[in-house]
Amino acid sequence: MASDIGLPIPEAYNVSPRTGFLPEVVSCESDLHPYYQPWIRVTQDLQNLIMDNRIRNVVDGIPVLSCERLETISQRRKAYSMLGFIYHAYIWGGEEPAEVIPESVSSPLLLICKSLELPPVVTYAGLDIKPLYRIDNLSTQITFTGAIDESWFYLVSVAIEARGDPLVRVILDAVHYAQGNEVNAVAAQLICLLER
Repeated sequence: MASDIGLPIPEAYNVSPRTGFLPEVVSCESDLHPYYQPWIRVTQDLQNLIMDNRIRNVVDGIPVLSCERLETISQRRKAYSMLGFIYHAYIWGGEEPAEVIPESVSSPLLLICKSLELPPVVTYAGLDIKPLYRIDNLSTQITFTGAIDESWFYLVSVAIEARGDPLVRVILDAVHYAQGNEVNAVAAQLICLLER
């Protein structure tokens, strides 16, 4: 498809031709530099730290880490997800909500959010989902509770989104054909949308 007719190029918006709005690559802990072990340890034990009411004490002991070793978008997304979960667990992990977030979490989270153009909260974009886009293969890497219900709450939406990944191309093709007044080709693309 020609890009000179004003249609957006999906890759320019981090939309993959293969996976749509879902990332093609999701980093796991082993992809991160060992320097980030303090974040990794907290997220790996998040449920226990929350249940034992130790989350704030542990997070208060984390050093402020630089973001310089987060070299790829995938690594920054992983850090965004980890820090987002830590941030929310810290706020809600006590008798009363915390009003101040330690610099060890807030400082790197704000830098990463700026880099990714995302807000400093756990968002759908920040869910840490392994990129195997069939519902029977999806799994969450970080949750607050460890409960299957929480995982399914996230995974159903991801599975629906994964099912729609080829539709981005179909829609752009339909617009392209419409601009060229190719009625039969537009109809074919719309039928393709219906069949999905």
